[in-house]
Amino acid sequence: MEQDLYHAFTSVDLQRVHVTLTIDDFDCIKEDIRYVFYNMGSQKVSVLPLPARERKIQRNMIVKDCSQRNLVFIPSNVSTNHLVEASSHILKKASELVDDSEKQAFLGIKEDVERNLRKIFKCDSRESDIVQVSDKIRSVLNLKSIQSRDFIEEIFPLLDLLEQYRKGFYRPLVTLLDSLEPQNHALIHLSVERLKEFLRDARERFRTLAWFGISGRFTFATKLDIQPDVSNHVRIYAPGGMLIKDVELVICQKKLKGYLDDYFDEKCFYFHSNPEESSFIYKFKPDFRIIFGLSKKGFHLGLFPLLSLLLWFTIISPIFFKVLRSPGLIIALLGVSATILVTIGVYAVDKKILRHFITVQIILVYLVYAAEILLFYFA
Repeated sequence: MEQDLYHAFTSVDLQRVHVTLTIDDFDCIKEDIRYVFYNMGSQKVSVLPLPARERKIQRNMIVKDCSQRNLVFIPSNVSTNHLVEASSHILKKASELVDDSEKQAFLGIKEDVERNLRKIFKCDSRESDIVQVSDKIRSVLNLKSIQSRDFIEEIFPLLDLLEQYRKGFYRPLVTLLDSLEPQNHALIHLSVERLKEFLRDARERFRTLAWFGISGRFTFATKLDIQPDVSNHVRIYAPGGMLIKDVELVICQKKLKGYLDDYFDEKCFYFHSNPEESSFIYKFKPDFRIIFGLSKKGFHLGLFPLLSLLLWFTIISPIFFKVLRSPGLIIALLGVSATILVTIGVYAVDKKILRHFITVQIILVYLVYAAEILLFYFA
């Protein structure tokens, strides 16, 4: 298995990524990713390391092949063993490319690194251990006589792997039902729900939900999970009942106006980048800010905003029309508002994110209604 994983690290190339994000609720984002791998080597591979992922709260993590057959994630404790063995195999192959004059120095570094590999790849690894081993491996590049292209190509997958773990990422391993043959492609489909990622700060959460409840709009800011040196395609769908009003790209706190105008419509933001553009985005990690609202850009009145306006009209109309201030008419208007609320509830029954808006609207409407009753009583 370690040699199988070794070949996967050194010979299998990620060539294309399709990412689809759906904002199910403020506390849940559904992520659907398709990876296209290509085996450039001469050995078949039965285990694949997926691209690095952050250690976040996740649920319902499912991986499938192109035939929609469920694949198996290798458990973390077993993954640790495989990653240690594959890394040791890389170091062994690299040592064969070192000149005799530097052999002893490299072997000393190799032995020190191998003693600490398990500390890196275990689930509860410490950043200090990862930094120590990563720096030790990088010190190899200072040895003048091992700057050969073959050595760099051999050791680079391990350098890249350690750098990803150093940044707080990990590499999930999956087993293939059909081995990936040389000079062939494989499609891997990953789906997962990311939890508690958006609005984790309590104050920001309160401000966002309050503004959303009043205005019916909110801004979703994210750094797109772009893989470098490959073609990336990203789709972000509007939550149920919401539309995309605008999209902004922010680099170094500077908004690039109009740059993304051609990349979205009222329901979906779509972005694609070639390998060179992907490397640029991966390096600078710009913010993509998507502004969602109950209507699209410009003046467009949909069903939900119309129902909300009618609700408010029934509540505040007695303030402007004295004829409506009699107890009987106020009760009638209250009945109309209740009917509209029921209609709004039916409309939003399958649209989770609108429930936040409805809750705030109900609170505001009946606070205004109570204020009206007091105003008319003491007038």
